[in-house]
Amino acid sequence: AESLTLIGSVYIGDLDAYEGEEIIFNWTPDKVGYSLVKMAINATSDVDWSNNNYYTSLYVSPDAPDLKAYLYLGLKGPIALQRPVNIGVNLQNRGTKAEGITSKLYDGSTLLDTREIEELGSDDWYWYSYEWTPETKGMHTIKVVAEVPNDYNSSDNSYSMNIEVLSIINATFNITNSNKEYVEKYLAIENPVYYNWIDAPTEIEILERTNIWLA
Repeated sequence: AESLTLIGSVYIGDLDAYEGEEIIFNWTPDKVGYSLVKMAINATSDVDWSNNNYYTSLYVSPDAPDLKAYLYLGLKGPIALQRPVNIGVNLQNRGTKAEGITSKLYDGSTLLDTREIEELGSDDWYWYSYEWTPETKGMHTIKVVAEVPNDYNSSDNSYSMNIEVLSIINATFNITNSNKEYVEKYLAIENPVYYNWIDAPTEIEILERTNIWLA
């Protein structure tokens, strides 16, 4: 059974065909976060009860700033050593107006970038991009940490993701038949993205570990 608290109840009476009625309920939420709200309609003469209930989820903001941080990378999979990539940072304020925000981006314990954001309104987003050129191979933990005075919940002010960095190598593709004669084939490489017809020895830059298809 559903465990819901009654907000209010209104008796409408009769409604003619295609007639509507606007109803306003006053609700004072008692907790921060998402709340499930249900509208239930009871009508003794209703022939179809399947659409008499409507559910929606409402987010109740705190009476204080409440930052949440996100990271994203435009590429999928490993990235190339000493090749620039853009790291996207998203900051969301789910509380009241936030002022004096500091956002820091790290590679492990190494500080990459610091941004000062004057203010961010209620339910607003702030986005920026940082161009990162990895100088070492292996796994890197990229992390953003956002700070604002009087934050309601600082546990979600940081966000991290692991990125693998691989070397670029020069590979020569020779596609021949059983008689060692060159044949034309469609070559597709996952990373860096490459796709083309080749019918002769072709040198292409690829990651040291990637997927390759021939058709």
